Amino acid sequence: MVDEAAHDIHDAMRLADQKMYSNKAKLKDTNERRIAAHKEATIRVMHEALGSGMWGMEFDEDGVMSSVNWSPEFREMIGYKDENDFPNKLESWSDLLHPDDKDMVLKEFNDTINDYSGQKNYDVEYRLKVKSGDWRWFHAIGRLLRRENGVPLSYVGMFVDITDRKKGEIRTRR
Repeated sequence: MVDEAAHDIHDAMRLADQKMYSNKAKLKDTNERRIAAHKEATIRVMHEALGSGMWGMEFDEDGVMSSVNWSPEFREMIGYKDENDFPNKLESWSDLLHPDDKDMVLKEFNDTINDYSGQKNYDVEYRLKVKSGDWRWFHAIGRLLRRENGVPLSYVGMFVDITDRKKGEIRTRR
């Protein structure tokens, strides 16, 4: 009888212990999700206030670009809805560059990737054709994260719509 009672107590303690860890894991997951959602909402509000959108690119161990990610905010800025409408490909963006700006923008973009010293940052202003067919001005900045051997790891940046500022500059020059 005593052995059976001890066994029941041991089983009850083990079950309580499992439930405690399960509840703790759920709480942690909930808190982590809440914190992540808060950070994401903060970033969205910042992009709205700045009129900006982010972009990111990943590279494999050999420094070859393996993925591109255009943020929903950037897609929205240029009139696109989602990844089906504006795929996560470099050409989705580069094919829309203004012909007078394209060579300069792509040179700066690639020069930053190829600068293994890590001193060069991407910082350009250019025109991009938005979905409506209009040309809008953007200021883009980017920073490259590198592996210890200098090989690119990821390239992250942000676009800011500067069309109104550029229009003001043109009016001022007249």
